[in-house]
Amino acid sequence: MRARKVGVEPRLRASWEPFGSSGGTLQGALGLFRQSVVGTSDMRDVSSFFVAWLNAPDGVPLEAVHGVLGWQQTLGNDLRWSVDGYYKKMKGIPVPIWRAGTQFTTDLGRADGEAYGGDLRVEYTKPGFYGFLGYGYSRTLYEASQAEFSSWFGEPVQSYHPPHDRRHQVNAIASMDIAGFKASVRWQFGSGLPYTRPMGFDEAFDFAKNLHDVHTNVGTTRLVLDKPFTGRLPMMHRLDASLEREFEVSFGQVLLQAGLINAYDRRNMFYFDLFTGRRLDQLPLTPYASVTLRSR
Repeated sequence: MRARKVGVEPRLRASWEPFGSSGGTLQGALGLFRQSVVGTSDMRDVSSFFVAWLNAPDGVPLEAVHGVLGWQQTLGNDLRWSVDGYYKKMKGIPVPIWRAGTQFTTDLGRADGEAYGGDLRVEYTKPGFYGFLGYGYSRTLYEASQAEFSSWFGEPVQSYHPPHDRRHQVNAIASMDIAGFKASVRWQFGSGLPYTRPMGFDEAFDFAKNLHDVHTNVGTTRLVLDKPFTGRLPMMHRLDASLEREFEVSFGQVLLQAGLINAYDRRNMFYFDLFTGRRLDQLPLTPYASVTLRSR
């Protein structure tokens, strides 16, 4: 493994209030970032929840130039809004080596990429009420060159959206004080994440170790994969609701809470096994209650 080199990561941040302190703030930042520890997922996994954290191959870190520009403003005493946009250019991203036949591997290659997007947020606060609405858009694209791409697709370079490329995301939160209780609801939405689609199954022989009689041996069943991350999973959305109240007692406070997770019982996929066709979902409609004691 190569020794890690000492490097410089210059960063710049600035803000400007063109209309005074009450007229809004324009903020921007630009910087060079390096990362020596990387997270990678198996291309066979139809989810982004199982991530292996590894050192960058040969000790050469991922590099990224990241720029952000945003505007935030307060209107009156209750309403605040902001909008931000970003662009990121990445070089030397460690990515899994693609293979048409599924097999576990920790071999990593390199890719270059870019990511851009934006966020819009609106926040409303007044005594007894809080509301928040946020929308995010993002697009991430990788470009990698691998020998297996040339063998299977006739082109050594492939472009694809990595498994964390969620195009649209929405979060909405509201809470209100009612007769001594605090009632809260939260709704979240996310568009589908990329995954590598299967093309089918075949029977494979490993002739590197032994010779096989193809007339009597059917080989080992394997799953053959399409180009990386050309499919999209279903969108997810969920509503959570809660009700809580705090009481003062002699030794401190008692907090009572009750609520519903996934209040309208939406089936949101957690994991899908390409080999068996088995689907695992996130939590269904789930009620809960809790008591928290806090001493003085």
